[in-house]
Amino acid sequence: MASASKVVFILGAGPRIGISVAKRFLKDGYKVAIGKRNPRTLHDPEHKDMYSVAVDVSQPSSVASAFKEVTENLGIPQLVVYNAALATFPADPTNPFTIAPDAFQQDIAVNATGAYAALYHATSRFLQLKEQDRTVAPAFIATGNLTPFMPKPLFVTLGTGKSALAYLINIANKAYKERGLRFYYVAKTSPEGGPPQVDGPEYAEAFLQIAKGELGLEGWEVRFTVNNQGNIVEISH
Repeated sequence: MASASKVVFILGAGPRIGISVAKRFLKDGYKVAIGKRNPRTLHDPEHKDMYSVAVDVSQPSSVASAFKEVTENLGIPQLVVYNAALATFPADPTNPFTIAPDAFQQDIAVNATGAYAALYHATSRFLQLKEQDRTVAPAFIATGNLTPFMPKPLFVTLGTGKSALAYLINIANKAYKERGLRFYYVAKTSPEGGPPQVDGPEYAEAFLQIAKGELGLEGWEVRFTVNNQGNIVEISH
């Protein structure tokens, strides 16, 4: 098996946050694996020096295969980033329950069920890492937002999924913290604590600081903003 040191597996390597995270960790010396649903984009020149794997997070068997492939080719991931998300919006933002149940189910499969599958496979591997080296501090980082805490009818599928994701991260932290595993639900906010403009490189820097133990010191739910000097600042909540 390949070396287990400094491997990050990013599920949901989209053009904003996912690829920004991949590039930042690659620059910091990590072996980077990216999981994307569309195989046609896996060999994009932008993904140079990254290990690409096809994965449909809505299918638990696909998540299992992706973890197996990454582990066999790069080693056990020390860091897993769950960045996959899907949202269906109602035609009338004041009438959320006009979204077809099938569409709701599809979004939950990506936002919540896929996250559970990733946690299932990441946690077992993290425990293996701890058996091999007690000094390692594996971490699972979930890209979050404020929808679980600031609900809006427009975000009925996304908010429901993110609420489930936050719950999973919360209980993971409670269950495995004493065993040296780390779990984070990370959301950027405006300086006033409200919804922000999404910025991929800012999320990437926040994730790297969490991996290094410089951010996320207040617990599993991490809210951050960026000050006038361009620095990541953790927000108390």
